[in-house]
Amino acid sequence: MDPRLERQLQSMDRPFFKERPKGNDPFFAKRLKAVDPFYEQMQKEIDIEVKDMSRSSTLNDSSKNPSRTSTFNVDERDMSRASTLKAESPEIIKKAQRGRRSWTWAVVSQTISVLWLAPIIALLVLNYKNHVIGASIWCPGGSCWADPFGPEATQRRIHLDNQDHDVMGALQFVSKALEVWFMFISTSLIYDVAMLLAKKGGGLPVGFLLTHLEFGDIRYLLNPLLWTSPIPHPSGSPRLRAITGKLYLFVVLAASLTILTNLMGPATAVLILPTLQWIETPRVSDVIFNGTNAEYPPYGVKIIPGCTIDQLRDYQYSCTRKVYGPSLDAYAEHMDATRMQYQLQAAPFMYALSQEGAIQFAINISASAQDVVWSPNRQALRDLSGDAAIVSGDIFDKRPEAEKDFTVNFNNSLATVVQRESISLGVSTQCFYGNVTVKHIDRERDVVCFDNWESLDDSFLTYTMCVRAGFWNDVVFESSFFIGHSNPSGHKNGPKIQVNTLLSDKATFFNETTDFGTGILSCLQADVECDWERIFAAELPLEFRNVTSNVQIVEYIVPNTFSPNERTWCYWYTYLGFPTYSFDLSEYGNPLGLVQLNNLTDTQPLDTPIVMHPDWMLAAWSVENEGTVDGNRPMAKAFVKTLPTKSKDWVFDPNLAELSYLHLYCVCQATSMVDWDAYDPTDSTMVALSSGPIFYRYITLHQWAFGLSDRTSQLGVSVVLLGVVCVFIRLILAVVFRLRHEHSAVELFVAALEHKSQGEFEGLDDELELAKVRFEMMEDENGKPRFVAERRGTGFSDSSKDGFLDGKNH
Repeated sequence: MDPRLERQLQSMDRPFFKERPKGNDPFFAKRLKAVDPFYEQMQKEIDIEVKDMSRSSTLNDSSKNPSRTSTFNVDERDMSRASTLKAESPEIIKKAQRGRRSWTWAVVSQTISVLWLAPIIALLVLNYKNHVIGASIWCPGGSCWADPFGPEATQRRIHLDNQDHDVMGALQFVSKALEVWFMFISTSLIYDVAMLLAKKGGGLPVGFLLTHLEFGDIRYLLNPLLWTSPIPHPSGSPRLRAITGKLYLFVVLAASLTILTNLMGPATAVLILPTLQWIETPRVSDVIFNGTNAEYPPYGVKIIPGCTIDQLRDYQYSCTRKVYGPSLDAYAEHMDATRMQYQLQAAPFMYALSQEGAIQFAINISASAQDVVWSPNRQALRDLSGDAAIVSGDIFDKRPEAEKDFTVNFNNSLATVVQRESISLGVSTQCFYGNVTVKHIDRERDVVCFDNWESLDDSFLTYTMCVRAGFWNDVVFESSFFIGHSNPSGHKNGPKIQVNTLLSDKATFFNETTDFGTGILSCLQADVECDWERIFAAELPLEFRNVTSNVQIVEYIVPNTFSPNERTWCYWYTYLGFPTYSFDLSEYGNPLGLVQLNNLTDTQPLDTPIVMHPDWMLAAWSVENEGTVDGNRPMAKAFVKTLPTKSKDWVFDPNLAELSYLHLYCVCQATSMVDWDAYDPTDSTMVALSSGPIFYRYITLHQWAFGLSDRTSQLGVSVVLLGVVCVFIRLILAVVFRLRHEHSAVELFVAALEHKSQGEFEGLDDELELAKVRFEMMEDENGKPRFVAERRGTGFSDSSKDGFLDGKNH
C-alpha cells in the first residue's frame, strides 16, 4: 500500500471495507474524488480487500449451503463499519467543503474582474462616440435648459454651474472606486502568476513571495530585490538557471502593473469626467464662390441697401450716404475719442466698431509680415445676420420650414455660435510725406514716382516707388474727388483737399545706391529711349515680394501749402481671404454682438494682391467722381485737421500716424462694401464650371460632452485598454491552469514559520542573496501551503516533497 494512503487510513482509525453489490457508494465516491487526488489508487486498494473478503465469505457459505454459491455476503461487523463511514469521516467532509470554497472563490474572483469591464467599456464607447450631455453634466433626459435669451439667464447659468460642481465631485469618487477595483484585479494577476511559477515553473525566489502585496507602491520599482531576485546562485542547478528568463518576464509584469495601477486612477478620471466642448452641427453647403467684383466699379443690388441699379450704373455713389455715411463718420469720431485717451493716459489706439444688420464688427489685424488688416465683408455679414435670425427664431418656433436642417435646439447649450464661411478683403497700407515726380513717356502714358517709401523689412531703408499711369493696359484706373473745408461755425471756408486714387498694375523701386539692375534710375535722369516694359517686368529682391503688382496710390493734396511736387501719399494692396465668420448669439458671452473672423492666415497665403477699382473709394466716401464731400462731415473735418499745412519731414509724426488710421478706415470701408458672386451648390451645371471653394454654414454649441480630442484622453484610453488586457490574461490563466484558491498573507507567513530549514540559507548574510533562494509551493492533505526549498547544486529533490499533495491548484 502507498505510504501516503496508509498514513491517511491510519488517521481515520477505521478498517476500509465496503460492500458494493451494485457499484460504489455514491456518497463515498463523490466526496473522496472531490478532495483526494489519490482516489483511484485508494479505490483499487479497497477493491482488492473487498474481493478477498467476498471470496472467503463465498467459500464458507458454499460449504454449508451449495445453493447459495452465487450470492455475496460480508461479515455483519464489517458491513456495520462500512455503513457508518459517512458519519465517521469528518476529514473527508472538511476536504469536500474546502474544495467547494476554492471553486466558489475562483468564480467570484473572476466575476469581479470581468464586471470591471462593464463601466470601462461604457466609458470607452461614450468617449469614442463623443457623446453630448448638454448644458449641464446632470441632464437626465437632456432636460437641462440654459435659456440664454431668458430674463434669468445669468441666474440659470449660476445654478447649472453649482450643479456641475457637485456632479464632478461625485464622479471623482467613482473614478477612485474604479482604480481600487482594478487594484484587486492586478493583485490577483500578480499572485496567480507567482503561484504558477512556484508550483510549475521551477520555484519562486523568496524576494517575490509578497510581490502581490508590494507592487502597488510606485517605490517598488526602486527596490533592488525586484531586479536581482531572478538571478540564480552560482551553485544553483542548470535547470534552475534555465528558467531565469521566466522570472524576468515576471519582473516585467510586476513593474508594468506597478505603473499601470498608479496610472489607472487618473486615466479613469480623464474618461469619466466630461468637459465643456464646442460641438459642431453637420455642415450645410450654402454657395459656391465665383469671384469678387472688386476689379469693377460698384454695381449690383447686393452692394448697398438704398442704392438702385440705375444710380450705380450712372456712378452716383452719393446714394451710399444714407446707409453707410454715418458708419464712415463714426470712425472719425471714434478716432478723436481714442486720440484723447492716448494723449492723456498713454492708452493704445483702439479700432472703431461698425454695424451691418444685427452684427457689429471691427477690423482684424493678422500676424503676417505685411500687417494685413482684414475687414469683414458686408454681404457676408448680411447673410450671417439672416442665419442668426433663423437660429434665434427657433426659440419661439418661428424658423422657416426650409431652414429646419440648419437650426438646432440650442437651449440645451451654454452658448450658441453661428458659423459661416465666406470672403474677406484685407489691405496692407502705409502713408508718407514725400515728393512726386512724373515722367511722360508719351501722350497717353506716364511713370509716376513717389519717394520716402519705407521697406517692409527691419532695415528701415527708404526707396522711391514708381508706378505706371495712363493707358498702359486694362488694369490702370484713376478717380478723383475733393474734401470740403469748413470753419468751426459750420460755414464752408478754405481750399478743398484733392484726393486722387490711382490703380497701377506694375511698380518698381530704387534709391540713390541701386535700382536692382532695372535701369530705371538712368532713364529718369536723362531723356533717353528706355524699354519700360522690361524695367517694370524685372524681378526685385525678396523683400519686395507682393508689392510690385496691383498697387493703389492715394494722394492727399492741400493747395497752396506745399511746393507743387510735395504731398501726403498712401499706398495699399488688397488681398482676398476665406475666413469663417463666427457670431455668438448669447448676450451673456457676446453682449456687444461682435463677429469674429477665424482661419484668415490659413486661407490667405498673400501671394498676389487682387485688382480693386478706385471707384470703390468713391462709394466709401459717398461721392461721385470729381465731386466734393461735405466739409461738415466728421470724417472730412478729421482729414482737414490732420493733413499738414506746411512741409514736413517724412519721419514719424503723430499727425501722420493719425492720418494713417483715418486713411485705413476709409480703405476698410471700401473693401467691406465689395460684393461677390456665387452659384447654387445644387446646380450641377454651374458647379461643373466653377473652380471656387464651397462655403458652408453650421452651428457650434458649447456643451458638456465626452470625447477623445485631447492627448490626455487618448493616454487615458491607452491605460484602460491595458487594464482590459490584464482582465483577459487573468481569465485565460484561470481556465488553462484551473486556478482556484488564493492563500492569504497569514497562511503564507505560517507556512514560512513551519518550514524546516535544510541549510538553504547557510552562508547567505546579504538580503539580496537571501532573496534569490527559490522555493516551490506545495499543499498538504488539508490544502495548507508548504514550502520546499531549493537544494543547492541539485535543485528540488523529490524526496523533500513527501507528505505533500503535489497535484493541487491554488
